[in-house]
Amino acid sequence: MNGGRRKDYKDLAMKKKIIFCSIALLSLSVSLFVTYISFAAGSNQLVVQNSAFPTFNEWAKESDALPVFKDRVKNSCKTVLKENEFEQQIDLFFETMKSQFSKVSWVDGVQPSAEPSDSFQAYVEKLIVPDNAVVAIHGDLHGDIHALNRFIESFRRRGFLDEQNPFKIKADNFYILFLGDYVDRGWYGAGVIYTILRLKNENPDRVFMTRGNHEDMNLNSDYGFKDELMKKFSSSRLLKKVTALYNFLPLALYLGAGNDNLYNIIQCCHGGIEVGFNPKKLLEYPDKRAGAPITFLMQKDESTALNAMGLSSFSSYFKNNKKIDTSNGFMWTDFIVNPNKPFSLSPRDGYSGTLFQYGKKATHQLLQVWSGSTYKLRSIFRAHQHGDMEMCERILNIDTLGNVFDVGVGKLWIENEIHRSYPYLLDDIAVVTFSVAPDTEYAWPLHAFGELHVASEYKNWRLYVHQILRDQ
Repeated sequence: MNGGRRKDYKDLAMKKKIIFCSIALLSLSVSLFVTYISFAAGSNQLVVQNSAFPTFNEWAKESDALPVFKDRVKNSCKTVLKENEFEQQIDLFFETMKSQFSKVSWVDGVQPSAEPSDSFQAYVEKLIVPDNAVVAIHGDLHGDIHALNRFIESFRRRGFLDEQNPFKIKADNFYILFLGDYVDRGWYGAGVIYTILRLKNENPDRVFMTRGNHEDMNLNSDYGFKDELMKKFSSSRLLKKVTALYNFLPLALYLGAGNDNLYNIIQCCHGGIEVGFNPKKLLEYPDKRAGAPITFLMQKDESTALNAMGLSSFSSYFKNNKKIDTSNGFMWTDFIVNPNKPFSLSPRDGYSGTLFQYGKKATHQLLQVWSGSTYKLRSIFRAHQHGDMEMCERILNIDTLGNVFDVGVGKLWIENEIHRSYPYLLDDIAVVTFSVAPDTEYAWPLHAFGELHVASEYKNWRLYVHQILRDQ
């Protein structure tokens, strides 16, 4: 399927709905938990010479002065990013990833290519973190450099990032995770990638980037980022280097904590479920940091759990030995908010049966089937689905199923009253959808990101949501 033909759905009615949501959120502003928080961590890493690059203060001052995205206003393609600095950070990232690949224990000893390439490659990674770890999680940025700078600055204000060099993490229990879609739909995709690379190259063991459906040059041709690169920079090399950068990103990070008796795992990715990949072998691997390349998907074999639920009518759409490409569930899957609908084909491919939407029953069933004796797959943390009206209402709590302090993440599926009375809890929550940055085509009414505290027992995990209204 041609990547340029897939629909990154954004319902036109959503604009009016989000404006309504914005007004509703402003009326709740007294109740919102508006705070800035920072984290820190340190690790052994590739030594990066930063004297040639602007400090964060210099970079933020210049990039924050750029015009804020406005819908129906033509992108002037202004930039303060120098082409040579952007290219050098990408080159440093290639070296960083070569070093990182050597630290990962690869299932069956098979490692993805550590050489930059424009050929698609797929892999997933497992990371077990300490029981006291704190993970900052951000959803789609879509070229919103102003939101990303706020995200970093908030950590510095609380002392979790180095005061003199906020690109560097200090505390050894802090991690940062970005859930993909760094470009398109906004004006400063290049600046967003550059800024995240500064973090990644400084803290290679602590900063992780998963691949979104917009980390695909086919979509970039349709949604603006390819045009942005060509207008802002002169070198055609950047197009190839950015494509190679995409191919170094994991499709998912299985993040866990616990002990040898039981590890609690969450699947972190951009889209969601890829039914053709069973993570058991990776999650049972003894090393705390492990990876698995993916070449073929075994959808028919792995979908038997769905057939047992009476969904055999969809079985003809599932294929074995399907070569994986950018049309995979990790990057594209949506979830059905209505708890009574178990599964459906996706409108993103015109209901042709290459992409799917998962409901409550199907999601819980697969999480259970893919769990093992020494680990339990608890939830899927993702982003991606911001053009769906029901999901918008869930993320912004317009449906009032959750707590006001959880506004900014959409928890599925809430059936226990405790989630209305107490925020932060993750008990029985199978899917968490993170917000999109505000200054993009979505005109999202607030800037929200997550702060995950893990623990040895899953009942003690907490997800705090930090909410910044657009006028703050």
